[in-house]
Amino acid sequence: MLSNKGECILEYNEQKDKTLHRKDVDWTQSKVIFISPYFTPYQIEAINFKDLPIELWEVRFYENQTISYTQLKPIETASIKEISKGGVIERVSEDVIKDVFTSMDNQITEIDPNIQQEVGKSTIYYKISGITFAYFWFQKTQLSIDLRLPKTTKELYGIGKIREVQEGDLFGVNVKINSSKDVNRAVELIRQAYETVASTT
Repeated sequence: MLSNKGECILEYNEQKDKTLHRKDVDWTQSKVIFISPYFTPYQIEAINFKDLPIELWEVRFYENQTISYTQLKPIETASIKEISKGGVIERVSEDVIKDVFTSMDNQITEIDPNIQQEVGKSTIYYKISGITFAYFWFQKTQLSIDLRLPKTTKELYGIGKIREVQEGDLFGVNVKINSSKDVNRAVELIRQAYETVASTT
């Protein structure tokens, strides 16, 4: 849905015969509601993750033509992001690298509350309006960060390098960091990558 905002708005306008614009919608509150007579144990388990924007509703039909809806509530809540993120970070052997990432993560989320963090198999990446501006690659003794910045970027603060990229690859700068003393400079470059994307959305 977040990757097809235009189609969602168009469908809404056609169904409701109203005019709604993308900027009028708080996409961070998007939620998918599943309605079914029954759900599998795995589906029910999914709602225990507090940051999965889903709801499960059981529907029942009765002989007197009435219908009832019952929302299934989570038994306990945990963050799927923290569980997944923790698995990626735990592959890093150096505690100092874990501390460096935690410090950077806190500063990145302060840039804009709408920044989204997603966890891949071996990466953590940050998006704004569905567009990635920073990839974190976790290595044993350092963080390698690919940034959506042009190869013409002049100020790299002594820690960034221009990547050798193919035409069409928009991640022109790489930063490697293995010490807390470089956190602020790295975050400044990440901020520039964020602004590059935010200015076009």
